[in-house]
Amino acid sequence: MLSLWTSALAQNFAAPIWMTFRQALELGAHVRKGEKGSLVVYANSITRTEHDEKTGEDVNREIPFLKGYTAFNVEQIEGLPEIYYAKAAPAEEPREENTAYIATWLEVLQNDNKAVFTAAAHAQRATDYLHALQNSVTPAACEA
Repeated sequence: MLSLWTSALAQNFAAPIWMTFRQALELGAHVRKGEKGSLVVYANSITRTEHDEKTGEDVNREIPFLKGYTAFNVEQIEGLPEIYYAKAAPAEEPREENTAYIATWLEVLQNDNKAVFTAAAHAQRATDYLHALQNSVTPAACEA
């Protein structure tokens, strides 16, 4: 999420919605020719059960992994339903709770260098869930 915020700021995107090339195609849209996507990294882990030769027991081993995707802002995509092009209003001033949130994250990251991977995995699951909801809502339902 942080990399997309940074990318949106650098490219002056106002829309907070991002999707992959394939997600755009599934919605009947296309990425404009020449547009460059932004890297999104999905972090998670899988658990493998392995047989320990020394003890004779099965042992669960957690294997972390990263997977990269290219995401495009909706401002780089043509042919999406209008609901995707609604722009978010920029915040006037930093809010106190946002500052506290960032301060908390900085403290967490200083104490646990793997916390960002756990958070990224949770954020990806939340994003997948929201995308599934988005796909189940028709533009006509949103206008009602």
